[in-house]
Amino acid sequence: MIATLIHQAKNMKALVSIIVLHLIAALLIPGSVRAETTNPDACSDAAPLTVYVVRHAERKEDGSDDPGLSRAGRARAHALIDALSSDEIDVVYTTQLRRTRDTAAPLIAHQRPEVHSWPVESGKASEHVASLAEAVCHEHADQTLLIVGHSNTVPQLVAALGGQPEAKISEQEYDHIYQVRLMQGEPARVLRARYGEPNRPGFKVAWEGALRHFHHGDVSGRVDLNRFAGRPDIIAVGPVGELDGEVTAIDGQWFITRVRDGKLVTESEPEGLTGFLVWADVPDWRKPVEIDSPVANHRKLEVLIADLAEKAGLDTDTPFPFRLRAVADSLDWHVLAPPADGEQQRRHLDYAFKQHLEQLEVDLVGFFSRDHAGVFTHRNSWAHIHVILPDGHAGHVDAIELKAGAKLLLPR
Repeated sequence: MIATLIHQAKNMKALVSIIVLHLIAALLIPGSVRAETTNPDACSDAAPLTVYVVRHAERKEDGSDDPGLSRAGRARAHALIDALSSDEIDVVYTTQLRRTRDTAAPLIAHQRPEVHSWPVESGKASEHVASLAEAVCHEHADQTLLIVGHSNTVPQLVAALGGQPEAKISEQEYDHIYQVRLMQGEPARVLRARYGEPNRPGFKVAWEGALRHFHHGDVSGRVDLNRFAGRPDIIAVGPVGELDGEVTAIDGQWFITRVRDGKLVTESEPEGLTGFLVWADVPDWRKPVEIDSPVANHRKLEVLIADLAEKAGLDTDTPFPFRLRAVADSLDWHVLAPPADGEQQRRHLDYAFKQHLEQLEVDLVGFFSRDHAGVFTHRNSWAHIHVILPDGHAGHVDAIELKAGAKLLLPR
């Protein structure tokens, strides 16, 4: 078998790709080569063909309904060319969604196969899979196909083509590739492997509500904090609903800071409603990076975080959390507060507790994104940052200057 593979390889890169696809799957993923099937009737009368099935690559988290690929996703899409370099792909199927089309695009440009779009409707994944499997099995005799799908369609499609039902693909998994070989009258043979950079169990930034609602006067509570109780790795920031304080969390510890009779009161239980919330569960942080020069303002801090994150290998096209341990030369911060009884509020900061501090050691907690202004970052800003003070109170950072020696932590 190995001699055959070597003979097929056009160059060393192709050889590596073939071995990864045909051998490593069997060696490193027990049970990945399957000759039996729990679905013997599926495609049982199909003419010989080979089908590769992948999930779309990492999507860009830009809040849109039809996002494209992130930088990591674009790299994975190009890696698909190497993974399939030993095969001539005759036909490619994608859905109508951009992330599947973008995943297939580099290979399509490289090999020039026939291309079909097979739309999938929300809530109708099973119908999509059934009709696609029917077309694949009976319209592509003696061809090699690539199908780019979604986390909820790929396992179903492998089963529909005659393979054993696959485990559910998690939201963080993009590196699986399945090869399904069909021979008329024989059980399907399924090889499962991985391609591109391996996915690591890490973090995923999520959010509900939007900052723009507050700025447009809708300050109602939308996100129930009780559902986040007991999550030891959570990091989160947001405002309490009805302008009644600020929400900050790090390593599962919560700081719900409110203004009561002109004084700050901070509670540690995640209760009540927030106007919006951005959060992530981060089980592991990278080694701190020391910033060896002063940081003059909020904007320079954002640019510095982006630069250090890129050097650390993070995809800065995708939102990520961060934390800083620093000495602030200057800090302006606030905690939202509602208007007094009978008084009318025109702007969300009208009654906020505001404070200017200097020469103070602080912990900063925040989220970075270039694409979420009005969602969880302010207009013309890349980072939403909260501060945790030595006295245990926390709130929103408006302006900051840092001394040299600040330590930045980024997620793995």
